[in-house]
Amino acid sequence: MRHAAVPALVVLLAVPLALPGTAAQQEPASSLLPPEVAAKEAATEEAPKTFEWGGAVSILANAASGAAFGSPDQPDPGSDYFWGEGYVSIGLTWRPAGWVTIDAAGGASFTLGDDVYGSDTDGKALIERLSVAFPDIGGSGIGITAGRQNLKIGDGFIVSDGYRDEKTAGYLVPFSFFDALVVDWARDGFAVKALGGLLGNTTYDYPQEDGYFGGVDLSWSRGEQGPGLGALYLARADSGSLDNDAEVLSVRGGLPVGPVTFNGEYAWEFGSIGTARYDASAWNAAVRWTLPSEFESYLRLRYAFFSGDDPGTEDQEGYYSWFYGKDGWSEWYIGELVGSTLNDNTDEKAFWLEGAWSPSEVLILRALVHRIWVDTGAYHEVPEGAGSEFADEFDLNFEWTINDSWGLWGYVGWARPLDAAEASYGDDSFLGGAVVLDWTF
Repeated sequence: MRHAAVPALVVLLAVPLALPGTAAQQEPASSLLPPEVAAKEAATEEAPKTFEWGGAVSILANAASGAAFGSPDQPDPGSDYFWGEGYVSIGLTWRPAGWVTIDAAGGASFTLGDDVYGSDTDGKALIERLSVAFPDIGGSGIGITAGRQNLKIGDGFIVSDGYRDEKTAGYLVPFSFFDALVVDWARDGFAVKALGGLLGNTTYDYPQEDGYFGGVDLSWSRGEQGPGLGALYLARADSGSLDNDAEVLSVRGGLPVGPVTFNGEYAWEFGSIGTARYDASAWNAAVRWTLPSEFESYLRLRYAFFSGDDPGTEDQEGYYSWFYGKDGWSEWYIGELVGSTLNDNTDEKAFWLEGAWSPSEVLILRALVHRIWVDTGAYHEVPEGAGSEFADEFDLNFEWTINDSWGLWGYVGWARPLDAAEASYGDDSFLGGAVVLDWTF
């Protein structure tokens, strides 16, 4: 498959270049400053030359008790955990001419104290983003962005975060870049995005992977609040020890009906890992009701399924989660505690209800109730006869925008193990919480 993937990637990246030229109606080039600083306007031929810089600082205090449901395999069994984390980044956006934008940013993160993930006091610093973007080549509507950049497709069910940071809490995860080439084109609600990027240490804290991935995304939407459809194909060529040559084909859609919005996505995974053949799937469905309120308030009901491996077959049925990320709490880390410590969006079924209430335009409060099952139980090595019920989790969180520069957010969560988790980990309840202070400049 690896040899076939090379010409396929070239073809995919060339697709938008073969489309007819049109006036630009395209996504802005991703700013390499932190997203909290500001969303940069799309550069056009008429855009003025600019040079902007800024940065962000996050400080987190965290505590947990009963981690991994009291498993003896956790870093410090029977102990409570208290630790701090921090993140700082600074970057610039330079537009020397209306047809080109250069973004650059560096970042550093650290952990102080022992955490539930097995990290003690540690830190890292790296180039977060470094890219050049040509947002509207010759007025054709075709844009190219090359280099280290943020990349998200749809709601991030498959592509959201290119850096697997396992040294800090899953919900902080400051780094999310891809080393990639992206070519896009959009017109009248239709969009084509071809992409190719690297696997391995440059985009993952995960040395078992080495190689590249590529694919194409097609989408249509009727305005920002209208209905939409999308289809994505991705393929991996992995020459590392993991030897994961998975491919995925997904379809997604959203439909607003008054204050109610329905959306979902289905993904079929095939290809191979080592000598085993892939045949896995994942899907999610949600309905959200925007409540009549002056500020943001809603109820959302969701279900997600990620297939597990059947140990009785030679095929690999356990779904491989591609690049899911931290965008939105309890989004694809399903459950603040269980999702960021024990589960990896595979061999999992989850049903959850989320309610949000905003008493003012600067404060939003959320409550989330989860029920989580295993599919086959192979990922957690659940013994036969233990059942499929894994955990219940209840989370409360808040976000307070103090002003344009300062923000405060945090959560408290409680999870209890059910039969499958008790058989694989322990019978302790898992209690945790965090408070994060953000400063952008």
